[in-house]
Amino acid sequence: APAAAPPPVPAAPPPVPIAPAPAEVEFAAPPAVPQASASSARPVLSMSARPPPLLMDVTPYSLGIEMAGGFCQHLIRRNAPIPAEQTRIFTTAKDDQTSVRVSVCQGEERLFADNQQLGEIELSELRQAPRGEVKVEVAFLINADGTLEVRAKNEDTGRVESVHINLLGGADDAELEAMRARQEALVERS
Repeated sequence: APAAAPPPVPAAPPPVPIAPAPAEVEFAAPPAVPQASASSARPVLSMSARPPPLLMDVTPYSLGIEMAGGFCQHLIRRNAPIPAEQTRIFTTAKDDQTSVRVSVCQGEERLFADNQQLGEIELSELRQAPRGEVKVEVAFLINADGTLEVRAKNEDTGRVESVHINLLGGADDAELEAMRARQEALVERS
């Protein structure tokens, strides 16, 4: 008998690619945008009925003055929108007091010393009277540029003292000149 033929060797499977080929992606055409005719005054895009969000500057800390006994009276509370203005009337704390010192601070503490002092003004030439009779109007005004103006006005005489305080920080001309000199010294050394 003839010898049987060996069974056929199966063919090797085709090689498998390591990374599959990228699939082709079809993008649908964007929807047509309606064109406004020359006689039409309607907008192409419709706006939602909701108003856009409102962004506003606020003061990050409360602003106040020192009262008798070392306490702090806040005139403008933190997170008040800027610009802001607040006026209050105070009276003298002692008999025959001829001047008042208005010390300004920022912070949330009830004791003035626990807050950051920003400045002070002195209103003098008050009439001598028993305590509580002489009235002093104190006004705080924060401008949009971050400047706090503090005014103290004697209601009897109309005399006014004021101070401007930059709440945003920053350096004055002398500090800027000192920084420039330090920078130049560092550059010369290297």
